[in-house]
Amino acid sequence: MSTTNTNNNTNDGSDIDGHVIHSIIIMGVSGSGKSTIASLLSKRLTDLLAVAGDGGDRGDDVQERLEINKQAKQCKFIDGDDLHPRNNIIKMKSGQALNDDDRAPWLARINDVAYSLASKNELGIVVSSALKSRYRDDIRRDNRGMVFIYLKGSYDSILARLTARSNHYFGATLLTSQFSALEEPLNNNEPDVITIDTDSIIGIDQIVSQCIKQLNQYCINYYKNIKKQE
Repeated sequence: MSTTNTNNNTNDGSDIDGHVIHSIIIMGVSGSGKSTIASLLSKRLTDLLAVAGDGGDRGDDVQERLEINKQAKQCKFIDGDDLHPRNNIIKMKSGQALNDDDRAPWLARINDVAYSLASKNELGIVVSSALKSRYRDDIRRDNRGMVFIYLKGSYDSILARLTARSNHYFGATLLTSQFSALEEPLNNNEPDVITIDTDSIIGIDQIVSQCIKQLNQYCINYYKNIKKQE
């Protein structure tokens, strides 16, 4: 894992306090399953934290060394759609794509949510498309204990999901613009991003289990990296 970042205002995942995670950002294009996965993941992690708090077995999903956040009593779920300013919601409902000026206050709100979670030693999952590298940097800025989970899927599979949905203001016609804007995270530049290939995993529960497994491995890798530096 890289421990170098020339930008002092960003967190590249190397300064997490004792590999404690406070915020998990679920990212990806619209239709990738962010809200569904995030909601289920928050419930699974809340259950596992409750079992661990009782001194019981953490279960098959989590190895004993995993310490996402020992002080957390639950894993909160925050849907980034609810953090959009009113004008953004109106614009998206009319079928218009957001520009960077539109996104700026939204990203600031997400950044503040992450800061609040860390300041209270809490754990939460926040849904955000976070399509571009600079958007992710805006979310990371001056925050600690953050990790991203990128739900990666092909255009065709995600288009099929969007076409089947009727309760979301983001229409399938905007999917092409999202893929055009997407800057996929590169591990060497963004080591705090976990990529989950949803096309290769069958079933929502299996995707959630893979998220937990990869979070586990992320924490263990960080723990090993700290030990090497001691």
